[in-house]
Amino acid sequence: MQAKLSVKEALSPGIVAAMKETIIDTERGRRIRHVRANVVRIRSQAEFAAWIGGVTRGAVGNWERGEPIGYKHLRIIADRAHVPFEWLAEGKGAMPSAPVQRSNQELRESIMALYRQLPPDERIAIASELVLEIHESGAPSQAPLAELDSDD
Repeated sequence: MQAKLSVKEALSPGIVAAMKETIIDTERGRRIRHVRANVVRIRSQAEFAAWIGGVTRGAVGNWERGEPIGYKHLRIIADRAHVPFEWLAEGKGAMPSAPVQRSNQELRESIMALYRQLPPDERIAIASELVLEIHESGAPSQAPLAELDSDD
């Protein structure tokens, strides 16, 4: 019978060491920035933070400068961007370049996360623009706009 290994035990020693170090790893920061800008094609750190979920724009900025990032967030980025974890964490293997197709649901969630960060007056202005756009396009509104003003 084989003993079960923990996630950290199953990782290469280099990955575990990199996760424990508190030194700046600018190359890893460049890889994270590459994934954001060229693989998933997200222009802003704030939108990338919303895409990851549960992190701030400041955390993304820190990671892109090479400051430490935990296993959990490296794994989320690698899995969602469909890039090899080993490449993202350690730079092993070829740099991915193909953009990831984002689902409409992912795009909607990112847009709503950014929208909720806006002050109320800017929310109202955007909601008004959307209503005007829908009206001018002649498209029937199939979903209520009430969600735009919710503070979920």
